[in-house]
Amino acid sequence: MAAIALANRGSRRHHPAMDTTSDRLEARLTDDPVHRGQLAARIEGFAARHALPDTLAVALSLCLDELIANAITHGGARSICVSATKDGLALHARIEDDGIAFDPFSDAPPPPLHTPIDERPPGGLGVLLVRRSVTDARYRRENGRNVIILRWAWSRA
Repeated sequence: MAAIALANRGSRRHHPAMDTTSDRLEARLTDDPVHRGQLAARIEGFAARHALPDTLAVALSLCLDELIANAITHGGARSICVSATKDGLALHARIEDDGIAFDPFSDAPPPPLHTPIDERPPGGLGVLLVRRSVTDARYRRENGRNVIILRWAWSRA
């Protein structure tokens, strides 16, 4: 049975679903929609442990959900690995999947924002949301897998 696996880096003694002490969020999921819901709960716990600003926690969750949905829906991904770490005033996330090669930041056409919403073709708004939410977004193909690296940087209020 394929299920989400969340692990504490350096220690695998804790039951993954019960671990609330990890400095790093790690998840392996399949194309099962239930796993995305479980990941959202784990992201919420990660954000709370690191006292992330609410807007950043929401951006992390939305961006990961959007890119994972695209990998599954458009890329045929069946195996996805997600990780996130906080380093000072920066947050880093990585999504790796086994879908077809596709760079959402270069290959996806921009949405026609000046076209009335009821006349627009579907697609493109999610990637635009990701682009506008992050400080940096990068894509590469590595060992037959898509790898997306996201970074958010912020300053103290």
